[in-house]
Amino acid sequence: MDKIASAPGKVLNALSPTLSIKSNDSNSLEPDAPGEYRNLLMDMCGQKSDHILWINCLKGYDWYGEGRFSFNMDKFGVPVLKNGDYKLNLSIECVDRYVNAFEIEEHKIYWEGNYWSPTEDDCVIVSVETEAILINKASNVFKHLGILSGDSVLVILPFIIQLPIVLMACIRVGAVFTLFNATIEDSEDLANAIKLANPKLIITADGFWSGSHIVPLKKNIDEALEIASQKYSINPKVIIIRHAASDPTIPQNSQGIVVGKRPIIDLEVPFNPERDFHWASLILGASDSCEVVLMNTEDRMVQHIRKRKDEWIIRNYTTSQMALLAAVFKHALGDEASGAIWPILDADNLILVTSLLAIPMASSSLLLFEGKLDFPNPERLWNIITKYKVEKILLNIDSTRLLMENEIDMANVSARSLKVIFTVFTNQEDTVMASEWIKSTFPMAKHIAIVY
Repeated sequence: MDKIASAPGKVLNALSPTLSIKSNDSNSLEPDAPGEYRNLLMDMCGQKSDHILWINCLKGYDWYGEGRFSFNMDKFGVPVLKNGDYKLNLSIECVDRYVNAFEIEEHKIYWEGNYWSPTEDDCVIVSVETEAILINKASNVFKHLGILSGDSVLVILPFIIQLPIVLMACIRVGAVFTLFNATIEDSEDLANAIKLANPKLIITADGFWSGSHIVPLKKNIDEALEIASQKYSINPKVIIIRHAASDPTIPQNSQGIVVGKRPIIDLEVPFNPERDFHWASLILGASDSCEVVLMNTEDRMVQHIRKRKDEWIIRNYTTSQMALLAAVFKHALGDEASGAIWPILDADNLILVTSLLAIPMASSSLLLFEGKLDFPNPERLWNIITKYKVEKILLNIDSTRLLMENEIDMANVSARSLKVIFTVFTNQEDTVMASEWIKSTFPMAKHIAIVY
């Protein structure tokens, strides 16, 4: 299939950025809220409906199809591509195009684990070449388990190195990616997520440390699956990533459990041989070559689950919507090369998934942190920023409050190195409060506020 030619320049000349008022539709409990989607785009564009930027962002992709690139505008002024005329796969844009690129050294995944001491830490670095191999292998694993284009894959993982791998693999085979917060341990909440996502496959881990607290994730998932099976007749396959449990083939440390440190001795990891599969075994036997599935513009790509007004809701985002969000966010990150970009966001925030796409597209390295910012002490954040030369960071409200409460010393070199700070909050009041604090604490940093 041929790549599509660009739209005529006169189409762009007819449009200009305009100041607009945010839509009240963002408070809707409908499964899909186009107003909320448009509000996210505006926040990343300085509160403007920047039609020219949005169209240019869409034009920047390698779309496949016949004819010329053209679009309509929806009722909120967002460009919409006609379904069936254009095809895309964002795993090509995020990974494949960088495998042989000159700037390959700037394209890595850094993972920082929960544990840290002055003499020991827990971390991994994955190059783009290794990432591409793992994505292809994971994609073939999904195919082997019968996952087809349009099938739902529910991912309940902590922020571990496999998370972006799984996202890209889902995209590569055309599956619908749904991320749910692994720190939520209530079985009814987990069962609700399973009901909403209606997955054909769940990907999870054995367990993990969250600061000094052990989360027995697979045990929690099994309890939720029992509820989902009985109440909703949903019985997906499950892939388990061994992340925190001890390896039975390796002698155990005589010290027993060290708080916050892997492995977790005697972690309970239930296994159902009729339903469950081990990630490592599947990956080991999978081919490292996988052809991408080109997706239509209106194909569902991401499902987003979160709680609003004490009710769990799910919203669908299409290929073109996620492509535009990612490209606009890439623009907000800036074109200059930087150190690692660190999203400190909740799993139930759409901007997290958007950042997992936008950061590699910006030829930058992604930093994922599994632990808690105040474990083993509040200096952990600055240790990580210094270690990975973080210049751009995305903060949720909890991380922002933690920083404010601990009275940052501006003599800290790490504080002065931050160039761009995104705040991703749920209300305007917190945003205003954080904005004033950022101005005084990080006078050299650019602040971009997103309310979602």
